[in-house]
Amino acid sequence: MAAIGYGQTKKEVRWHCGGTLISEYYVLSAAHCMKSRPLRSKAKWALLGAMDLSADEEGRQIFDIVKRVAHPKYKPPSKSYDIILFKLSSSAKLNEYVRPACLNTDDSITAKTVTATGWGKTDYYNSNNNDVLLKVTLEITPKEDCLDAYRNESKRALPQGIHSSMICAGAPEGGKDTCEGDSGGPLTIGLKEPRCMYSIIGITSFGKFCGFATPAVYTRVSYFIPWILKEITN
Repeated sequence: MAAIGYGQTKKEVRWHCGGTLISEYYVLSAAHCMKSRPLRSKAKWALLGAMDLSADEEGRQIFDIVKRVAHPKYKPPSKSYDIILFKLSSSAKLNEYVRPACLNTDDSITAKTVTATGWGKTDYYNSNNNDVLLKVTLEITPKEDCLDAYRNESKRALPQGIHSSMICAGAPEGGKDTCEGDSGGPLTIGLKEPRCMYSIIGITSFGKFCGFATPAVYTRVSYFIPWILKEITN
């Protein structure tokens, strides 16, 4: 898990997005996290090995972001192709606090439940992000149900509707969700082997009202594997 920071200096850094370490040099996140509108700042820092953003924990590693590679088809206000790679200024040290996630390459996801993590708001009416990293267990939403939930979205936002490059997840009864501040963070499934490793299947992209029954939409990682591999090996 990575926190993405914004602001003019490290003293005034604000952690407004999440991301996922996928190699020693690259963090995967959402393209809309390239900039923070309130701070009028590009993503400048990546923090690894943190649980509590307000604490000076053992294992924390902070890096300058030296390169931002958004998918070439990402064109706001469209929410499609919401994926970006942040390159770190130096190699992350892999240890008991920091390790990369595996990239899910299978379009067919058989897991019934998935896990989302982030430092975002805990409900729609809460104006503050959290300092402590949280996780929530969600259910994969069938594509037909997700299409129904977003059928009335504008063509500018979803010109292709819920595209095959997206995956939806939520809680049918409501009450569990990702929210503002969780953007760019991972949607994962745990792996039996290797031990204590996770496979990232989605990137937190957008939703409607946090914690309501409407599912949120995530960028489907498997769809972008060729692009990711091309960029990180250049």
